[in-house]
Amino acid sequence: MTNLYIKTKYLKSAAIFASKDAVRYYINGVQVEVFERHITLVSTDGNRLFIAHCALASDNFADKSMIGETFILPSDAIKKSLIGYKLGKISIGIETNEIANRFTLGDVTFIPIDGTYPNWRELINPDTVSHDEKPAQYDGRVLADFSKASKILGNNRGYFDIGYNGDNLAPISFDDMNAAGLIMPVNPIGNSNYRAVFGQAFVGQENNAKNV
Repeated sequence: MTNLYIKTKYLKSAAIFASKDAVRYYINGVQVEVFERHITLVSTDGNRLFIAHCALASDNFADKSMIGETFILPSDAIKKSLIGYKLGKISIGIETNEIANRFTLGDVTFIPIDGTYPNWRELINPDTVSHDEKPAQYDGRVLADFSKASKILGNNRGYFDIGYNGDNLAPISFDDMNAAGLIMPVNPIGNSNYRAVFGQAFVGQENNAKNV
C-alpha cells in the first residue's frame, strides 16, 4: 500500500461542506482526486462548495498506479479518522490489486461511496466565475461554516472574503491560497421592520430622558 500525506486542515475544512442529504448520497463525503504532485479535495451540498489543493512533498509524489484515482471519501470515515487526531498531516492510502482496491484514511479502512460526483469544474471555470460586486444576501449558517473553515485554515478570527456576485454563485477566498469556495445567495426576506423597531427604541430613549 502506498500512503500519500496531506495536511489535516484541508480534510477537516472540506468535511464541513459535505452534504447530509440521504437522497443525494453521492455527495455525502469529500471527493478525492489524485495527481502526481497534489491531491484535490472537493465537497458540496448543492448550495455551497469547498475546494482545496493539497500539494504533496517531493518525496511523497503519487506513483503511477495511483495517478488518476478518483473516489468519494465517506463523511463517516472522515469523522472516525479525525477523532482524537492531532497531527498536522494525515495519510490517504490506496492499495491496488487484481481483485479490488483497498483504501485507508489514517488508521481507518473505508469503502468509497459508489456514485458519480457532480461536475463541479463547470462551476469554477475561470472564464465564468467572477464577481460583479452587486450586493446579495447569504444564509447565515453557511457563512458560519465558512468562518469555521477559515479558522481551521489559520485565520484566528475566522475572516474570509466574499466576491459579491448578485444572484449568481459568489467566490469565497481565504488567507490560505490553497483553498477557496463558492456560495449560493438566498432571497431577501423583504422585511424592513427595523425602521419601526429603531424608531420605537429611539422614542423610548427620548421619553426616558425627559422623565429623569
